[in-house]
Amino acid sequence: MKCEFTRRLIDAYMDSELDSPNAIEVEAHLAECDKCRQILEARQELSKAIKLAAGYVQAPAGLRTQIRRETHIKRRFRFGPVTTGIAFAVGVVLVLAFWRPWPSEQDRIIGDVLSQHETSVSTGHLVDVASADPKIIQAWFSNKLGYSPSVPALNKEGFELVGGRLGLVQGHSVPVVVYAHKQRKIDIFITPSGESSATDADREGIHVRSWNDCGVDYRAVSNDTPSDLSNLHKEFLIHK
Repeated sequence: MKCEFTRRLIDAYMDSELDSPNAIEVEAHLAECDKCRQILEARQELSKAIKLAAGYVQAPAGLRTQIRRETHIKRRFRFGPVTTGIAFAVGVVLVLAFWRPWPSEQDRIIGDVLSQHETSVSTGHLVDVASADPKIIQAWFSNKLGYSPSVPALNKEGFELVGGRLGLVQGHSVPVVVYAHKQRKIDIFITPSGESSATDADREGIHVRSWNDCGVDYRAVSNDTPSDLSNLHKEFLIHK
């Protein structure tokens, strides 16, 4: 991503208004470009200064009392017993018609990894660092994130190590280890363990195989078969 394009997105990035692919691109560029990072930091400092300098002026007591009185009178006039009953009934109908369960943390995480996997495949942006050497990939993650996950080489088991890239899960940069199996790509998103246990999922032929090990959640995402992802899960634990 070029500096000019990144700078156009910095404000949206600060306000968390970017979609995951653009946020990942901006974050990756900021990690490598000192000038753009300085622009971001300057705008963050300006935002803090504005918030600190903004004064708060309280309305006069008489004005507040008058507003409350007039508002109360209008509410009583507009919402008598019959009107209130009708409004309540309409509200119940609307809630029953359109209510959907609020997605859990795990649902949101699975949505993130599925969306980013599909974007990676459709755009051809498979990896940020291409290598079959686990040490090279680990060193790259360590440089970008300050830590590195296990990156086992599973070529003998039929899973070719392709490389790694940064993902974005719930607004946080996370490592993604990439394998290839039977000409299909497999992304493994690695995140700190959440409050609830990881769960498997499927969406339109894309499968998510999840597991937890030593306080870390792993989510393997691919259009590979569930049985192949299960085999990857077993080999990953053996060789990590």
